[in-house]
Amino acid sequence: PYVVFPQRMTDGLDMKRCEKMVADAVSANPGKPVFVFAHIPPYGTTRGGSGSLEKRKMLNKYPQVVNFSGHTHGTLANERAIWQGEFTSLNVGCLQTWGGGHVGNNVPRMPNFGVVIAEVYSSRIVFRRLDVRDGVEHNESWMIPWPFDPASAPYRTAGRKEKSATPSFAAGAELKVAPIGDEGGVLLTIPVTSGVTRPYTYQVHLEYLDQDGKWETRGRKDFFGDAWQRPQERPEKYDVEVTGAYFDPERKYRFRVFPLNCWGKKGDALTVEFTSPEPKVKPQVVWESKDPMKDCPFLSGLSNSKPMPIENGFYKMGTGNARLVFPNGVWAGEKGAKFRFIVDIHTIQGDDTWTMVLRNPNPLKNANNRIMTPSGDSGSLRYIIDFSKISASHSYYLLVREGGNGKIRFNYARIERI
Repeated sequence: PYVVFPQRMTDGLDMKRCEKMVADAVSANPGKPVFVFAHIPPYGTTRGGSGSLEKRKMLNKYPQVVNFSGHTHGTLANERAIWQGEFTSLNVGCLQTWGGGHVGNNVPRMPNFGVVIAEVYSSRIVFRRLDVRDGVEHNESWMIPWPFDPASAPYRTAGRKEKSATPSFAAGAELKVAPIGDEGGVLLTIPVTSGVTRPYTYQVHLEYLDQDGKWETRGRKDFFGDAWQRPQERPEKYDVEVTGAYFDPERKYRFRVFPLNCWGKKGDALTVEFTSPEPKVKPQVVWESKDPMKDCPFLSGLSNSKPMPIENGFYKMGTGNARLVFPNGVWAGEKGAKFRFIVDIHTIQGDDTWTMVLRNPNPLKNANNRIMTPSGDSGSLRYIIDFSKISASHSYYLLVREGGNGKIRFNYARIERI
């Protein structure tokens, strides 16, 4: 049996009808899996995107359900694409691009070629992940015993991270740093990891040496590893350009680079220390604030807004939208004008994280892809957004959205013409 939810229904407009469709299919097919197809995933069942809480609560009642969803533009190389709890759910990727927000920067999206074939037997269901270009199976098949037993389901989240293999760099591998450009930036060269377990993500931490001789975090830039690529497609190294806006001239810095698997399990870091280069060209500063919480309103929602509440020097955040509004005229410039936005932000969150974009309000148009904030207590991190205006009339606010409850503080902000 198949149940297909049209998109308009998954937005919560007719969830009672959705549940009746599932309940009728379950009642008419005792013991059989009921395959549910819907664009939006049930909440908490996939590696990205919050999903529908209403749908999750509804499907929790029906352990026979095997749910297929899209929406998150993920890769089937991610072992978190299959989930089991009260029922079974797969996030099946897409044949468009995949990616999504990364901490610290907006990473280009990746090409995607994965499809799922489900083989259904009386005692098991096997999900084979294939590359549509040549039919080669990607990684191991997912196999779930049937009938479904929530207590012994093999793809329950609990324990999977602990049992997963950790990627690692080869012995003797080194990071390299070289000056680049006239603005005091550097090029960081990272070797790929060794071994069978491939990294899903690399974390690049930038730290500076303070006056007390302690290393303090300045920024973080995450990017995708090669776990999603076939062996012949994997690069020999990664080159990461880091703009001079992260640095104070002639100061001691270091990079630490960690390889992570899809569960966020970290391998040992490579480290390199260096002195930041002296910039040859100074940027044109359009606007600067050493206290953005005083100089810029931080308002709830996208319109008809109220100031966000402050507690102990932090704004209190919920699951909705909030926006930092800049003074009039700071984004003045012709079509194609290039800007750089620099902001130092301290976030305190749980597992849910916010995303940030510079957005023009009318028409609603983002200047950049989404940038994620990290979970936990980030300390003060620097975020930098480079972009070109697509219309002379556009003027932007900083939109913070798509996370859970937490706190946020803006410590510094600057706008440059580049």
